[in-house]
Amino acid sequence: MIYFRIEDIASGTGMQRNYKIEVEDLPVMNKQNVEYYIAEEIRKEVNGSKDRNLLSYSRFLGVCLLKYNEYVDNELHICYENSMFYENTIRYITPRHFKRKNYSLETGLSPYRLFNGNGEIKLVNFVLDIANNKLLNDYLLKFTNTGLKQYASPEKDYEVIMMQTNSDLKIERYIDSIYLLYALQIKYKFLHNRIIVDKVINDIYQLDAFRFEGCEQERQAIILLVTYLFSETLKEEIVFEEMFKYSEKREHFFGYYNSLLQLHGIMYDDFEDAYHLSDYNDNVVSDIFWKYCMIYGKNLRQHRRGDEY
Repeated sequence: MIYFRIEDIASGTGMQRNYKIEVEDLPVMNKQNVEYYIAEEIRKEVNGSKDRNLLSYSRFLGVCLLKYNEYVDNELHICYENSMFYENTIRYITPRHFKRKNYSLETGLSPYRLFNGNGEIKLVNFVLDIANNKLLNDYLLKFTNTGLKQYASPEKDYEVIMMQTNSDLKIERYIDSIYLLYALQIKYKFLHNRIIVDKVINDIYQLDAFRFEGCEQERQAIILLVTYLFSETLKEEIVFEEMFKYSEKREHFFGYYNSLLQLHGIMYDDFEDAYHLSDYNDNVVSDIFWKYCMIYGKNLRQHRRGDEY
């Protein structure tokens, strides 16, 4: 599984999160208090508390690109599954062992008790699917006596929440290229077989090291997204229309051309018109996406003007 998040680094009110917590800083508590602690942290996160600490991710790239990065000036974070990451689980340390338990909102609402007896534990991580407003509201009421605020939208955002992750990659320098990749793939489906995907990935691997100076992990993150969109475009289309309409409503706030407006142009205009504006998004990664879309884009012909095509 891959999850996506926008980190607000541009505004003065942004709360940048700690993605990796040192062992000595992990919370220690009585086992009987674990569920109350988790519920309180979730309440602060989803209701917008000033002291929130958790990491909120979405299952859909489109939710982050179209809803939570209005001026395309923030970081995209990508969390990919590894040995530390299992959805609907709690990981903790006892005096003797490192352990994992299955746990979900449904578990918390059931008569089942997460722990029996007392004793202290060190909470390492929890990863919970919270994309059900009713379940989440009932869960918060049970453990915090405060429900979900009306404006909160974990269900619409397909939200998964966690304490920390050691498998997070970020994209900042090439964020414009990700909007381009997403738009071209949604409209033209150019990543429609493994051979094409391998060509794209190989070209990205072959880019000179200086292209990623100071942001080497972005190369890996971009390749991860190419692979993701190859296999999950149909999934992304589930939310695209709704998110696209959401972003359209905010166009009047833009005082300049940006990658979100370029995405809108790709959706509305023919290929040539969109390509002629590509100087805005002129970098070696974007060049690769344009090139392979021109060669392999499905139904590209019907989106081109003129009888010569």
